[in-house]
Amino acid sequence: MVYLWLTAIKDTRVRRLLTTYDIMCAWDVHLLDRIAEAPQDIRIDPDKFEVFMTGIPNFHIHGHQAKCQSYSLHFKKGVGQTCGEIIEVGWSVSNPAAGATASMSAGARADWLDDLWNDANWQKCVRMRESSTP
Repeated sequence: MVYLWLTAIKDTRVRRLLTTYDIMCAWDVHLLDRIAEAPQDIRIDPDKFEVFMTGIPNFHIHGHQAKCQSYSLHFKKGVGQTCGEIIEVGWSVSNPAAGATASMSAGARADWLDDLWNDANWQKCVRMRESSTP
């Protein structure tokens, strides 16, 4: 997970970084040590960020122990009412596609999933418009 995460954020130019993970209370314990031990080409300097925060998404925090509640997004300055779960919502749309994409090449699979998620996002926009129209 650290390798994937570092690879995803290594070239970011954002100044404020919030990373959420269902088990952040366990993953975060030695995170700075794991960053320091990562390969040089993906290593980041956490001090380059104005804000470097970690948290547990709101749906998952309720299943954690009391000592984990400090990871709640409700206690993170500047986060507002973020649920932190939007990445999970996409799985309900893409899970049924597993059978169809299993035999595709990597490029075809990526294109197909992009189309699937773009359509899901479009449908959300349409539903928001419909629900806000009197």
